Amino acid sequence: MILGVGHFSFSVSNAGAAASWYTAALGFEQIYSQRQENAYTRRLLGVPDAVIDVALMRIPGPENGHWPLLELISYVSPPLTGGTVRPGMTSFAHLSLLVDDLEHEFRRLSALNVSFTSPPVAITAGVNHGGLICYLNDPDGNTLELFQAPKVASTV
Repeated sequence: MILGVGHFSFSVSNAGAAASWYTAALGFEQIYSQRQENAYTRRLLGVPDAVIDVALMRIPGPENGHWPLLELISYVSPPLTGGTVRPGMTSFAHLSLLVDDLEHEFRRLSALNVSFTSPPVAITAGVNHGGLICYLNDPDGNTLELFQAPKVASTV
């Protein structure tokens, strides 16, 4: 039986630099970092000469002890290859972060020169009608989503 989500991972060019960006720009907290240069990691990855640097990040939130963690991995050996995966391509993935004021976060992150796909977009159809959403990229091109849920009408 599946019990929940433990963590998810992004490959980055430098785990330490990426951890610093996620901390400074998005308020994540680095839990630990380590270099993995061992047989079990190589067997798991299916890469016989793998050497990786890992930074494990806690996502901000009111109950962050129960949220999944973000694992940032940089391949020391062999080096990363390939291009950035984009929406519409197989293997594209993104992390959705909940925010309470998307316009504010957009302005704040834009001042930090964060790369956005678009400004906040109003959701005009579907289950999240009335919400706001936008995509941004970390320095390595990994996609993040900022999502502001629609306001719920008061029943009072």
